[in-house]
Amino acid sequence: MYVETIMSRPVDTVTADLKLSQVAHLMREKGRRFLPVVDAAGGLVGLLSHREVERAAPSAITTLSVGEVNYLMAKVTVGQVMRREVITCGPRALVEAAGQLMRAKGIGCLPVIDEQRRLLGIVTDDDILDFFLAITGCGLDDTTRIAVHLPDRTGELSRFLGAINAQGGYIATVVSPVAPDATGMRVVIARYRAADPQAVDRHLRELGIDIFTEEMARVPVAAPPAVPDMPPVAPLSEIQPAMPATDAVSSSSSGPAPAPAATTPADPQVEAARIGAWMAREDRLARLLGMELTAVSPGACAVRLVVRDDLLNAVGLTHGGATYALADFAFAVASNSHGEVAVALSTQMSYPAASRVGDTLIATATEQSCGARTGLYSIEVRTQTGKLVGLFTGTVFRRGEPLTAWLPA
Repeated sequence: MYVETIMSRPVDTVTADLKLSQVAHLMREKGRRFLPVVDAAGGLVGLLSHREVERAAPSAITTLSVGEVNYLMAKVTVGQVMRREVITCGPRALVEAAGQLMRAKGIGCLPVIDEQRRLLGIVTDDDILDFFLAITGCGLDDTTRIAVHLPDRTGELSRFLGAINAQGGYIATVVSPVAPDATGMRVVIARYRAADPQAVDRHLRELGIDIFTEEMARVPVAAPPAVPDMPPVAPLSEIQPAMPATDAVSSSSSGPAPAPAATTPADPQVEAARIGAWMAREDRLARLLGMELTAVSPGACAVRLVVRDDLLNAVGLTHGGATYALADFAFAVASNSHGEVAVALSTQMSYPAASRVGDTLIATATEQSCGARTGLYSIEVRTQTGKLVGLFTGTVFRRGEPLTAWLPA
């Protein structure tokens, strides 16, 4: 994998003529440890880290007054204290090569530049750690983790993984250090999904494979904190057949709706759960992609989606359309949960970070405003580890038509 797939971008930058006091405030405010210094053309000319800022600050035992300190600090510029000899890499550098370079040089970041030294992004030790955590699959609570001893010879790893596949297991991640351990055997750590992990375990032991640690899958069920105290949605198999669905309750449509039917006032929470369960059953795209509505309350909901191989783009990351579709479905459920048909007026989506195959995406929708005719909603899409990978905002128009006419009795 290349650095360009994990680097942070866009990057906060500064210019050499800025006052150090202003930049130090910016770093504290945004929690930045590193700020690349660029020229007017976007070319990298230096790097400012928290260490340079600390070195430039007066000693705690200075005899200067506060006014004198502030006066002197106001005159110091970024260019006077920045690091001019900056270790960099290109976007097509291997992630492991970047990690080795950072380790060898004892540095916490690598600015990523092109042939003209234009800044493209930055790789920090946090990005490297996130990459390591991703390839180990430690955040995949729906997988079983096993560590085994295998003879260090050709074909043993293939035999082990094939045995898991033979029992219906899906391999999520595999990690194996090259050097044997104290037993002279090679250690292999694998995570897999299976309907019956115990059956996989028995099969591996019958084949004589030495399993020395094992952790069974743990699937998270708690509702996200943004929408507390929401009852779980009934399984789709328990929902009675509904009226034929149309585009009227899609967050992106405005087709004709049937005539309203008289209804008896119901508890808003119960009604929101009923609407959510019906939408989860009748939304064809949500079902096709494998979305699961896990919680709903008036104006809010949570939807999860496990990233499969067929949801990836050409460079092996989760397709932006899949992340958007997840957020859009959460938008539709939250905005229609009050029982009145709501259709989208506008939406906007940003992608602050990437997700990958095996990640569980959780979209949490929150109602920001609910007027007589319009509503504003924000949806955060995070991975199972809490990393923000999508931020969606949308505005709906309420058509003044009850949604109960579409629901089963």
